[in-house]
Amino acid sequence: MSVANLRPHFNLNLSDAPFDEEAAAPCWDTGPFQGSDLVWLGFRRLGESSKEHWLNRTAVYWTRKRGDVSPGGELVHVEIALQPREHEHLRYSINKLTIVVDRDGKEKFEKGRVHEHMLDRESTRKYRWVAVRVPRDRQKVMYDFLQAQLDTDFNFWGYCLNNFVPGFLNIGARRVTDRTHLRKRRWFCSEVVLACLQLSNIPDFQKTRACSANPNSLYRLCLDVTGAFGMGHPLS
Repeated sequence: MSVANLRPHFNLNLSDAPFDEEAAAPCWDTGPFQGSDLVWLGFRRLGESSKEHWLNRTAVYWTRKRGDVSPGGELVHVEIALQPREHEHLRYSINKLTIVVDRDGKEKFEKGRVHEHMLDRESTRKYRWVAVRVPRDRQKVMYDFLQAQLDTDFNFWGYCLNNFVPGFLNIGARRVTDRTHLRKRRWFCSEVVLACLQLSNIPDFQKTRACSANPNSLYRLCLDVTGAFGMGHPLS
């Protein structure tokens, strides 16, 4: 239930300007280019936000395991980053609450939704990043999934309850496939990230229910899949 800082944004209505559908459509470069076969997962540790919610601390307590090696067992939030074009990384996730700065420079809380932001070093410097190799054609399916989920709501009850009930009672998405990936749903951060990874067709990601994931379990799973490959930063 991390709280994110967002830059203010304003909608402009240019009613007299012609609409260029081709220019407005998302652009996906099929590659290859440097790093085009990598998807990046960014994990944030508990306590690295100045506005940590008490539910975050509770979630970390219940999802750590004996034998976790730092930062494992300390993780509270996860994001996924794709590279639609060379030198352009976009990161996706969802927060329970978001801090928005209005026109007067005042901060206010708004309900979190699935978001897309340009990845930069300053906003992600406290994240631990892990790279996963994914074929470029499967990344396009993942990208389409994330675009379809933008602005969808937070899965509050799944976030609060899923760590305390058997997996078959978990609230949220089990598995996302090519036939269902454009269906809009409610999400929490690790749920939407694992659902996206299920579309990579990597078997290990398909064995776990998306709604059963949490940042700590997803970090362990990524290390099993990658063998700790690709520790670093997408912009390195």
